[in-house]
Amino acid sequence: MSFSIYSAVKDIFRPTPKLKVEDWLLTHVRFQRGPIIGSFDVKNSPWVREPLAQLRNHEVREIICACSVQSAKTALAEGAMLYLIAEEGGDMCLYLQTDEHADEFLDTRFKHRILDCKPVAALLSKGDKSIQKRTVGYSHMTQYVMGANNIHNLQSKAARYVIGDEAAYWPHGHIGESRKRTTSFDARNSKRIYISTPMNNSGEFYESFMAGSCSEWQVRCPECDEHWPMVLSQLRWDGDGAKLADGRYDLGRIRESVRYECPSCHAQLKDNPQTRHKLANSGFYLGQNSAPDPRVFSYHWNALTVPWVAWDTIASEFLKAEYAKKLGDYSPLAEFVRKRLGEFWDMREFQTEEINLSGSFLMEEPWDREFRRYMTVDVQKDYFRVIVRLWAENGDSRLFYAGQLNTW
Repeated sequence: MSFSIYSAVKDIFRPTPKLKVEDWLLTHVRFQRGPIIGSFDVKNSPWVREPLAQLRNHEVREIICACSVQSAKTALAEGAMLYLIAEEGGDMCLYLQTDEHADEFLDTRFKHRILDCKPVAALLSKGDKSIQKRTVGYSHMTQYVMGANNIHNLQSKAARYVIGDEAAYWPHGHIGESRKRTTSFDARNSKRIYISTPMNNSGEFYESFMAGSCSEWQVRCPECDEHWPMVLSQLRWDGDGAKLADGRYDLGRIRESVRYECPSCHAQLKDNPQTRHKLANSGFYLGQNSAPDPRVFSYHWNALTVPWVAWDTIASEFLKAEYAKKLGDYSPLAEFVRKRLGEFWDMREFQTEEINLSGSFLMEEPWDREFRRYMTVDVQKDYFRVIVRLWAENGDSRLFYAGQLNTW
């Protein structure tokens, strides 16, 4: 009994770490496996600096990141967990989409992050044997690694910290259930962190993001020093002579001319690693919500600001998606908006005037001539591309839905 009381008191009066979160990560975390090798240096992905800094803000309860794929979002979650384990303490629940995803992540990735980080590895209660299936035992806390799709995983553990990966793809109501895990720890600086590529402009993740600060990543023009968010509409390329007879583009010719135009001074910024790195390291966040919940900080960044993603890649993917849209398939465009722009998909924003005039309807709108509806499913590795068309008795049809599903 005396030992448990001592541990609890010691945890409550743990001194605030002296190092900033980013400095602690630079000192103690070195990726020795995986696509990124080397120290955890936020200069490589400066948009994660402020979300990480909020870990020490005792007024903040929730950190939400809506962002593009392959933009250091998993590294952000890993860095946050390692810091909290070593410097703060308190039971932690890490939720991935499914139990299978959770098992794979712990076994093939995060286990190595733990063992490679000396301050964290030193806290393992039984050395590497402390890392079990869906559980990691430390001398001062327990970390649970589970699937968010299983409602029982969201109802059985109390934790000071909840980390949610790809939370936009969780079943409805499961973010709310995960929040309840921290209820008894709210007096001890509990934190909930949800990081995901967005889905649609509805649902729990969307509502949670919009309730927060809605902070948008801004960069400064190297020519005029004005700041702005990087948006697709400012990406430029020379289309003259590159459009083919069937409506597609000669992507080889497009790639040669891609650049970014400053909306203030109209400088044409070249698509090369040096320019992209300089822009990224000039960045900062600017809140867009005039009346946010002061306990919730939400952040958005997209692939245009990620130095290792060439702008010609983004332009090429967009043009391919636009061509598919003209053929009636919106799913590549939806995937581009969500995964490259890191934005919430709203089908109505992409209804062209031509489509509305010819059909005079909106997507997912009931059709009084509907006789049959058919769903076409393209099965991918861990999700499904779906198109639903409505058909009249005389053979007329209209597109009803195009998007992505993540479960049967």
